[in-house]
Amino acid sequence: MKIGPTIVFILLFSTSIYASVGVATQKDNVDVVVGNTGVFQYEIQTIGMNTPQSCIFSFQEKPTLDISFDSNPIIVPPKSRTQVFGKVKIPQNAQIGSYTFNFCVLCTSLSDKDSQASSLSQNICNIPLKINILEKKQEEIPQKIKQERKIPNSLLFIAVVVVLIVIFLLIKEFKNKNLYR
Repeated sequence: MKIGPTIVFILLFSTSIYASVGVATQKDNVDVVVGNTGVFQYEIQTIGMNTPQSCIFSFQEKPTLDISFDSNPIIVPPKSRTQVFGKVKIPQNAQIGSYTFNFCVLCTSLSDKDSQASSLSQNICNIPLKINILEKKQEEIPQKIKQERKIPNSLLFIAVVVVLIVIFLLIKEFKNKNLYR
């Protein structure tokens, strides 16, 4: 039995057995109102990796919305969790509804020293990005205008008191003039 070559084979390829890259979502859906920009977040995990990874994002099909990642590619340190942020811009004429776009993350080792690690790359696909496009509420704008035009109660009270004082002084002046004639 040749146990020696088997052990050497296992030791050489042991990093690829336990080392992998993972992608986790932070929130299920991104809710964005028409005409606004929404932010989404993912996490790339390289817990079992001994080398830094260069990760590139790509959509499986071209999205119909303006979607971008803040960094592409992104360098992920070994044995870490790195937050990745992106933005989705919703135009004014977008259709209200829910949309799902799937993307891939291709991570390649940046190690030049170890030829085994430098050839290791992982492609994770079918990662969903779920976007809910919401309608702009028409009621918010008129309420804001009403609040801006509303005169404070204290100012109204002061105005009424001033008017009453002026009326009282005019009446008193009028009576004084009538008495002296």
